[in-house]
Amino acid sequence: MDASKTKILIIDDEKEFTDLLQMNLRIRGPMQLRVVNHSDEAVEVARQFSPDVILLDIIMPAPDGCDVLRTLETDPELKEIPIIIVSALVTNDETTGEPHPMTSGRPVVAKPVKIARLVGAIEDVVGHSLTGH
Repeated sequence: MDASKTKILIIDDEKEFTDLLQMNLRIRGPMQLRVVNHSDEAVEVARQFSPDVILLDIIMPAPDGCDVLRTLETDPELKEIPIIIVSALVTNDETTGEPHPMTSGRPVVAKPVKIARLVGAIEDVVGHSLTGH
């Protein structure tokens, strides 16, 4: 594995969405992607994968995204990992204003995802370009 690749963990119960998201992200540049479609596996996979950033859906079967977020925020191994909320609960217009209370002030990208906006949010939190340039 190339250590220079950005490691992104996608936590979302919609497999079709995560498949499409992976395809769209892979064409942007070198990165390692890991997907969790069952939220009860999210924390363990995050510990094993040690991602640079986590993309987290909120609306999922128990534990829901808010539960996962709370666990990630309080876990000593994981609490420093940037988390971007990816949710249909907000619109693109709503993501440009004040932080929504459910997101703990974290960046939010609305579904349906505009890939350029998501890539911009990832680049903002990891501090470098995903294109490898």
